[in-house]
Amino acid sequence: MFYSEPALWQSLELTAASLKWADAESHARQWFAAKASLLRRVGGFVQHLRYSQVLDVEEEEEEEEEDEEEKEDSGMLDMQQLAADCGIEWQLGSSVLAHLSPTTLQSLHLQYPSWNAEAAAALERFSRLTKLILNCWDDLPSCAVAALPSLPQLLSLELSGLAMPGLATALRLLTRLTQLDCYSLELLPPLSILFPLTRLRQLEWTEQRQSGLLEADLQQLVRLPCLERWRICSDLDTDVPSVSLQVGGAVLAYCAVKGRTDGTVQELRLGRIEYVPSLHQLMAAALPAGTLPSQLRSLDIFHSRLPLPAVLGCPFLGHLNSLKLHYCTFEGGGAAPVVEALLQQAPRLQSLAVQHCFPYRPFPAALMSRTGVQHLSLSSNLMTELPPGPYLSSLTSLDLNYNCWNRVPQALTAATNLIKLSLAGNDRLTLNAEDVDIVLRRLRRLRWLYLDLARMPADVLNRLRSALLQLAILDH
Repeated sequence: MFYSEPALWQSLELTAASLKWADAESHARQWFAAKASLLRRVGGFVQHLRYSQVLDVEEEEEEEEEDEEEKEDSGMLDMQQLAADCGIEWQLGSSVLAHLSPTTLQSLHLQYPSWNAEAAAALERFSRLTKLILNCWDDLPSCAVAALPSLPQLLSLELSGLAMPGLATALRLLTRLTQLDCYSLELLPPLSILFPLTRLRQLEWTEQRQSGLLEADLQQLVRLPCLERWRICSDLDTDVPSVSLQVGGAVLAYCAVKGRTDGTVQELRLGRIEYVPSLHQLMAAALPAGTLPSQLRSLDIFHSRLPLPAVLGCPFLGHLNSLKLHYCTFEGGGAAPVVEALLQQAPRLQSLAVQHCFPYRPFPAALMSRTGVQHLSLSSNLMTELPPGPYLSSLTSLDLNYNCWNRVPQALTAATNLIKLSLAGNDRLTLNAEDVDIVLRRLRRLRWLYLDLARMPADVLNRLRSALLQLAILDH
């Protein structure tokens, strides 16, 4: 009954966990025999299979220190090589895929498999397959790519490897795809090869090149009418990390859009901008063709250089509900002038995050005088003071994690609408009775407070709980 009940075998994994004790030859023969028997008995029931040929194997630590590279190599186990060393015939096609039912299998995840014509022929059998993930160390095998058009029901496809020969030809025939992820350590074909995929809803397109720029005309993606979210990335494979995506006159590494429906775009993300003459030109080129400034809701910029002249005159900021800046660097006067220029152009913000951006820099005056912001994150800015101002009165959540507070900022007494407050990661902060009596007990609406509880005196925490009975004090 155990092996004949289909519901028990809908999902099957042949991965690191199942090979944990197979690294020793004494166990390997037993392991392969057991798995071969299992596949023969239940393979016809399997709807979702995850198979990894190259596995991480935990080994006992040696007393003598090994070279770091040798350590990494010693922890890898090739399933097929292990079988060969034991005199066992184990192939992806004949030993694994051949035992699966073409009419039952729905999703297949293959990690670092060894491909041959037999494996490709076995893959072509799965006419009901809707999801395929294929991860390779080296070039994507041409026989595997050539097999893709034989999967007419395929809706989701994820490919990763070095070069991807034949990809353009194969994709033109996969017209039912709704999700496509391609990660290549070499150049990918031009985006125009995607135009036949008119049902595509999600796209990730990541490449690494030796030289030059990917001059991406992202507005042409409007030719994919169902596309709701996409991420385009391009890096240079050099000793010093560099970027190679050119959009709207800017050079960056990452551009992503999500939540595109009925003309509205929920979020635009821009990452690792190294050069930008105009933020407006960059955003206009990154958004779907015809997107109006009033149709963008959120902007997220991270690990980027933002000069003040570039952020001026950007109509797309005018209707934003949310703005996030993470790990950004600023020229000239530092973060404050740039953040002020952005805030002055974004009067409708309800959520603002400025993180890892202005250590030891002046606090933006435009933020202090701002009202209407409900969610504010100022984490990881090495702040020692929180200036007072109207901005505090409308806040319902405030993130002050990973700064340099040694006391709860007294300016918080004005934040009477706060529901959630985060003060974790401040190594100098230990609550005392004064923090409770002067500041925290005045926050009558506070429901969640995040702290590093191990450092907080028990009597002070009890004092706080007695003052605010509805408050949940949570460890970060």
